[in-house]
Amino acid sequence: MTREHLLPENDATGKQSVLDRYDLWGQYVYGFLLRALSSPSLAAELTVSVFDAFREAKETGLTDLLARARETAVAALQTANELRLQEATNFDFRMAQRQSSDDGLLLNEKLGKAQSALEPKCKTILEMAYFNGLSQKEIEGALNLPDGSTGTRLRRAVNDLRRVFALN
Repeated sequence: MTREHLLPENDATGKQSVLDRYDLWGQYVYGFLLRALSSPSLAAELTVSVFDAFREAKETGLTDLLARARETAVAALQTANELRLQEATNFDFRMAQRQSSDDGLLLNEKLGKAQSALEPKCKTILEMAYFNGLSQKEIEGALNLPDGSTGTRLRRAVNDLRRVFALN
């Protein structure tokens, strides 16, 4: 995002006012768009387009710029949602189902090997943490374990699973 993008090729009169507005409020408009869109490149591109839309306006305040930035962000999000919706309607479910069943068989085979590779203590803690959503403190309380041992066993279980999945 640079100031030079805001300058028309042959404009000497509005040049300074556009740059002044950009210097004064550009960071606020960019920050607003970045927060709304979570994409630095898109926020920079849209910041330039927002200031470009107000090139001819003599008096433009931050409120006007932010309102235009909001409209631009909403339009960009709507376009992205329309693209996602279009991709979802064109999705080939039969192909995905065949692929997922093949992947599912392979995954079940790996999970079976992984379960046999885990120690019973680690397996129980892994299930409580990841499948039941319990915190380490809750697991320690439920299993009457000393402080810190849950984290160690959980780390050991995850490392064992990584080893099993890396070998296959």
